[in-house]
Amino acid sequence: MNSNPLRRSVATAAALTCLGTGLGALTGLGVPMAAAATPSGTNTHTAAAAAAATHPHVAAARPNAVAGLTITSPLANAAGTAALPTITGTAPAGATVTITGPAGVNICTVVATAAGTFSCTPTRPLPTGMNTLTATVTDPTGVLPAGTALPTPVVATFTVGPAVTVLAPVVVIDPVAGSTIPGTAPITGTAPAGATVTITAGGTTVCAVVATAAGTFSCTPTAPLAPGATTLTATVTDPTGVLPAGTVLPNPTTVAVTVAAVPVVPPVVPPVVPPVTPPVVPPVTPPVTPPVGGALPPVIVAPIAGSTIPGTGPITGTAPAGSTVTITAGGTTVCVTVATAAGTFSCTRPHH
Repeated sequence: MNSNPLRRSVATAAALTCLGTGLGALTGLGVPMAAAATPSGTNTHTAAAAAAATHPHVAAARPNAVAGLTITSPLANAAGTAALPTITGTAPAGATVTITGPAGVNICTVVATAAGTFSCTPTRPLPTGMNTLTATVTDPTGVLPAGTALPTPVVATFTVGPAVTVLAPVVVIDPVAGSTIPGTAPITGTAPAGATVTITAGGTTVCAVVATAAGTFSCTPTAPLAPGATTLTATVTDPTGVLPAGTVLPNPTTVAVTVAAVPVVPPVVPPVVPPVTPPVVPPVTPPVTPPVGGALPPVIVAPIAGSTIPGTGPITGTAPAGSTVTITAGGTTVCVTVATAAGTFSCTRPHH
């Protein structure tokens, strides 16, 4: 039994404070006490603290340390969580863990095991979408040691619904931003394998292509791009449903480029070659050499034998100078003329 009256008074005052008894200033014991009443179940020993302040050799009571509070499942920021997930974590052994959900609705309550763990299943399905759960520790049955400081509540945020697949972004590799390109240059890049990549310029579709199994694409404009500054936009769609369910398509990618003007090539005009008119070559009349002892017989030079002639064409030839030449056709006289001094003649048939 402690015979020191000061220590007995401190212990008595501390016990009374823990029981919630309102204490005044116990000046008779030589220890000034707080006049305010202390709520039942408090972990603050006012009297002991006051005694320690007045008498340094009296140690103040300290809160007991307990295991921390955590939520280990569902994982924070997890996607594809079930609507009735098993909520697990750690908490002080024997403490009561209460899980509240959106709008502070009580989801489930459980007592932590002797090993300091808990597992709790919601009594109702969680709403689809983003959910934030809060875990709080209480000690309604008083199983924790006196003076225990309860851990701070913790939260976990996750998404309830089907698992979401986030694809790699669509990237335009060529042309590079700021470059000048011809109007028919191919557009190449990377995109999710099997997805359809549509290229637009100024809101007008330029071309569309399906990305290869290696996740690449190459798309050539179906018509030359208009010259000048423009913005190419690559957009990924999945019209045939080849991507996994729940896939989040990547955002479109834009590249600003300049389309070069097409040089104007003048048409090639062939030179105009004037028609060539062959010169008129007069018929060559061979010289007439009279035979010895007599005059030469007449010779028809034109027309030549076997040719086709108009009905009024002239008949020319050679004959002795000054002689009369008579032309007949089928026994009928066609024309009559006199040979020139040079020994030639020309006889024109009259019109009939």
